[in-house]
Amino acid sequence: MYNVFGEVAENSILVPDLAIGLRNNCQGGVWTLGDSPAGGKLHCSILKFAKFYGDLGSTSNELWGQIFLVAEPGSSEDIPDNCVMVSYIKTRSLSDFNRLIVQLQSRGINPALGVFAPKYIKHSKSLADEKTAVYYSLEWHWRERTEEDN
Repeated sequence: MYNVFGEVAENSILVPDLAIGLRNNCQGGVWTLGDSPAGGKLHCSILKFAKFYGDLGSTSNELWGQIFLVAEPGSSEDIPDNCVMVSYIKTRSLSDFNRLIVQLQSRGINPALGVFAPKYIKHSKSLADEKTAVYYSLEWHWRERTEEDN
């Protein structure tokens, strides 16, 4: 049997050499893999979170976060299960993520032990040219892991 890309073990998490980029598309309110829409639904385990300061997309000199995650099996038809992916959050999505983490920790709960379920929320704002821009942010939800979770 050929072993060009490494072995894939049954019932394990795939850790690719380069994590798949799961883009949080705030303009469309969907997740994307490359240029392909992957829907608005995701349930995931977060393996690592890191904060950075600088430029990300059209945002300059701001705080933003990098999240390494694994999608829970069956949470989305278009997002691969049990595969390490990386995503980035900023502004409102980062603020809401931080709110959730602090709330859980203040109750003595370790957020890493549960399942995260971010949901896209629609917003609008007035622009200088009197037009209205529509965008989305992530509202973060969390639940305890159950026996049905992998």
